[in-house]
Amino acid sequence: MWRLHAIFFFPLIACSGDLPPEDIVDKLRLLAVRADPPEVMPSQPSHLDTLTVFPPDTNPTISYLWLACQDQPGTASPTACDVTSMIGANSSETYSPPPGALGTDVIITVIVADESAGGATNCAIGASENGGAPTNPDHCIIALKRLTVSQSPTPNHNPTLESFTLASAPLPDGARFPVGGGASQLATARSPDSAEPKQDGTYEQLYISWYATSGVLQDSRTSFYPSDCDPSCMKTPPPLTASTQWTPPNSASEVTFWAVIRDDRGGIAWLSGQATP
Repeated sequence: MWRLHAIFFFPLIACSGDLPPEDIVDKLRLLAVRADPPEVMPSQPSHLDTLTVFPPDTNPTISYLWLACQDQPGTASPTACDVTSMIGANSSETYSPPPGALGTDVIITVIVADESAGGATNCAIGASENGGAPTNPDHCIIALKRLTVSQSPTPNHNPTLESFTLASAPLPDGARFPVGGGASQLATARSPDSAEPKQDGTYEQLYISWYATSGVLQDSRTSFYPSDCDPSCMKTPPPLTASTQWTPPNSASEVTFWAVIRDDRGGIAWLSGQATP
């Protein structure tokens, strides 16, 4: 029986849903892991899915493995999981934490791989024999997500995005760009209830991570709050929109964009769209 415990020695940043900062999708990428809702009571189900993407003109066969194990309070790194923690092998799963998880976090782990890595199971086996690192990282990805288990009367919810535009044109309906032209504004708008109030009287900080299949993004991550916003500023909800600048490529081909919104309590959501030359 192979064991998965060795593959879970990852930096804690992976548990927040944050992933490497590369913003151009030129290979298989796992841009986000979502639990909906992101904070649940014991035995309450949470729907799990991912934003798994790949370059244009490719259509790899993707397989998945999902595992869940209870984090141990006071540990410096996520709790190790083994194969007995497996909860499914579909692109999305539903998980309900046990009563004993109350007051802790559950570590949700997803392994995503294509056929070049031999699928998710072979990816996991290879990583377990390689000190926790995938042996074929361009075709096999392992990511972690914390699911908060509490009885809070005001649990966190995932934020949502309502629109995604390029140069004020909606993606994907009609957005165009000049090949090799100047920069255009890439913008997204959140729903009004996405920024939830916290116990300290401030609102959640919301961020957008930007991705594209080609071109140049000015920023890979932007905040809805202005850069000089202090704690007193955060006692009012952040603006409804966030944006960056995108410079198109010199070649004529369709470009796909993704905007991933995150709050500072583990909530996450996304939108995607295409633009044509």
